[in-house]
This record gives sequence, structure tokens and C-alpha cells, in this order.
Amino acid sequence: MSPTCTRPIAARTPLRAPSHPTSLGLLGQQTHPDVVAAVRRTFAAVRAAGLPVGVNAFDPHVAQSYLDDGAAFILVGADVALLARGSEALAARWVTEYDDTERDSY
Repeated sequence: MSPTCTRPIAARTPLRAPSHPTSLGLLGQQTHPDVVAAVRRTFAAVRAAGLPVGVNAFDPHVAQSYLDDGAAFILVGADVALLARGSEALAARWVTEYDDTERDSY
């Protein structure tokens, strides 16, 4: 806290769960037990400091478990994932596997 501030500067503490797997040598494995355990340990430390804590959790089961563990907020989607799923849905609808028609765009 600043000497002139009477309240904590950070009102909440978001964890970047996608970076936890990388720092543990488990790139892309957000649901790996070691990653989940590290997030839970971090939750406990942040809550012990009296701050609310939240995290990105794109797997529904893991997201629910983080809420059950006391997360104040959960981010369950990302722009890149939403864009990818939307693009996949469009491709599934409009581009067939054996269609060799040339297109100006997809």
C-alpha cells in the first residue's frame, strides 16, 4: 500500500492460469494435477492476504472446482477460443471435405 493510501491498490487478483502450465514445464496443460494444485496454493495465499482472487479456467469442471475452492471470479472464455469455435462452426457448415471449388475467401 502507498503511504498515503488507506486501501489496497489492487481490488482483486486475477491469476493467469494459462501461464502456470508453462512455468511448470506443462505447456498447454491447464488441467494437469500439478497446475491445478499450484492454482489452489496461490488462491490460499492471496485469500490469506485478504484479497479476492480469480482465474482463467476454460475447462468447465476445473472452473467449477475453482469456484468451489473460493474463487471470487472465473473467466471461462477467451477471444481467441471464441473466434476459433465460431470459425470451426462456419467451416463445418459451409466447407465440405471433398469440395475442391476455388474460393476468394473462407
